[in-house]
Amino acid sequence: AYMLRHIAKNLVANGYARKCEIQVSYAIGVSKPISISINTFNTNKIEKIEKRDYLSFKIIDQNGEIHRLGQYKGKVVFLNFWATWCGPCQSELLDIQSLYEEYGYNKEEVVILGVCNPQTKDYSMNQDISTIDLGTFIDDKGLTYPNLMDYKSELFNYFGISAFPTTFMIDKQGDVVGYITGAIDKNMMVQIIEETLSK
Repeated sequence: AYMLRHIAKNLVANGYARKCEIQVSYAIGVSKPISISINTFNTNKIEKIEKRDYLSFKIIDQNGEIHRLGQYKGKVVFLNFWATWCGPCQSELLDIQSLYEEYGYNKEEVVILGVCNPQTKDYSMNQDISTIDLGTFIDDKGLTYPNLMDYKSELFNYFGISAFPTTFMIDKQGDVVGYITGAIDKNMMVQIIEETLSK
């Protein structure tokens, strides 16, 4: 644990991250951890993403409503890429739902969005279950925040998603200011939202 704290401290000190969280996973009935990871909110080393394109993508959510990231200029966007088969993703979902409610149901200065990649007849190689099954999963979990159905993988490809979950923060000007790969707790979610709001 000391070594991990030392690594996390150096990541922040050297400008590779502003926030670090150490996660330790245990199996039931086992006293030693089965995995240990450091999740970082990467800001200073992020490559500049050309916002012109991703702000214009039109993507439908689970309720049939069309979203463009560009429509949220003037607000901070919490953009969470996830999959139903991903255990760490599932551990975040209720916290994200809670944030959606606490920050005003996307009607105030913070917008909470999930992004999924459901399979369809035309996009059979996508990474998640069918749209119908995904809708059932979302309903069963009690999730009411918008989850964008990225059938064409436009956002997935543009943001270079290679691991789940991955969360991006977008500021009021529509610029990506940071991202974090791996599950995080609600406290860290609030920290990165508040940091983005302060910009």
